[in-house]
Amino acid sequence: MEETSDNFSRISNPTALSVDKKMVASLDGFLVEALEEWRAKWQRHRGASKSIGESLLRRSREVCNFGHLTEVDLHNYGARVARCGSYLVFGWYPRLQRIKLLMANFCHLPLLCPSCSHANTVKAVDTYLPRFNYLLTEQPDLVPQFLTITLPAGPDIRERTDTILSVLSEATAWSNRARKKHSRQDTELGKIMGGISRLHVRPTPVIGQDFFQVHLHAVVLASETLVSNKLRREIATVMAEPLSQRAVDVRPFHNTDLPAAAEDFRRLMEYSWKDQDLNVDQKLRVFTALQGVRLTRVWGAFWNTPVPIFELAAVEPASLSGPDFLRVRCDWHEAQNLVITGIRG
Repeated sequence: MEETSDNFSRISNPTALSVDKKMVASLDGFLVEALEEWRAKWQRHRGASKSIGESLLRRSREVCNFGHLTEVDLHNYGARVARCGSYLVFGWYPRLQRIKLLMANFCHLPLLCPSCSHANTVKAVDTYLPRFNYLLTEQPDLVPQFLTITLPAGPDIRERTDTILSVLSEATAWSNRARKKHSRQDTELGKIMGGISRLHVRPTPVIGQDFFQVHLHAVVLASETLVSNKLRREIATVMAEPLSQRAVDVRPFHNTDLPAAAEDFRRLMEYSWKDQDLNVDQKLRVFTALQGVRLTRVWGAFWNTPVPIFELAAVEPASLSGPDFLRVRCDWHEAQNLVITGIRG
């Protein structure tokens, strides 16, 4: 290896250090296995991002604009999505046998990019799962439930989104009042002590691709089990429009005891945050309609909840040897393989 100006130790032949090659085993067996597991999970998303980015670049050369997006906008977005996640920097704790993604060149366009959408999923689970566990431990009387609100399909995505967010604002207000008074409210919205929600938009093939259906998926903690019919009537009052019987769906967790409830929470979060299965035209339409809209909302008890902190000092240093922390840079090789290109302390 030779030392470079940025203090990264560069590998002279990085392609020979692909994480699925035996040559890398000389570095550290755990590091190889962890990167291989990471590659297996992210390979599909990286390939999809590159494909979508190339499609946007082709579209920028073929058409003048898409809505209010000019050909320059399409080219810039396409280039960003195509390069998304092309390099990654991991934090490696050799003593603790742990690895964590520290930084990457993400494009931060989750409505267009599958890699960023998946990254947001992982981040949301890592951030809110400890809060979920803490709340159920401190307040075992809370009932975790999965809430889905579905609006009728329509051509105006932004109008449908604003309507469903008005319900969320009302639920947040009720939750704040309930927590301040420390008393249970006599409404279904008032029983919700906190939650985390995610907007989900999908085309409706029965009506046509010009129509989209907006869903709100939320994991909520309530003082007792919510009644779907009563909750639907309250939501219809807030929205000032009638709702069908299937518009509001409330499902309590199968298991309310940890760690089974935590596993249900992880599964439901991954389902709610998954990349939306849309073609490029549909992604562009959703992207232009929801620019500036916060897709993830957290309210009530989930807000400002203490999160357990991971401390290196918790491990006995006397029983360990080697460096405490290393940064490992990896590049994608043809969007299929992770290649270790640098290591530094």
